[in-house]
Amino acid sequence: MERLLDYFIPENYQLDLFVDKKKKFLRGTVKIIGKSVKPEIKLHSVNNKIDFVKINNEKVDFKLGNDFLSVSGIPMGSLTIEVGYERILNENIS
Repeated sequence: MERLLDYFIPENYQLDLFVDKKKKFLRGTVKIIGKSVKPEIKLHSVNNKIDFVKINNEKVDFKLGNDFLSVSGIPMGSLTIEVGYERILNENIS
């Protein structure tokens, strides 16, 4: 299994979430500050609808596979990744 650390070494995470329990819906952004070690980043992303991906505050193209969100052609070194997403909550949320 591929891991984030194979591509990117995170130093800080910032989460912004909105949860609507009645509609069983979650929307949010995650900002990850760290260092890229490869010109591609892969993040786990199961059952998420991705609204946008930003690298250093600029929107970039991305690919969404079955289990991963990937971004290619990123600069090496220190950077900030920001992902906006939404998803339907599962039945176990009360």
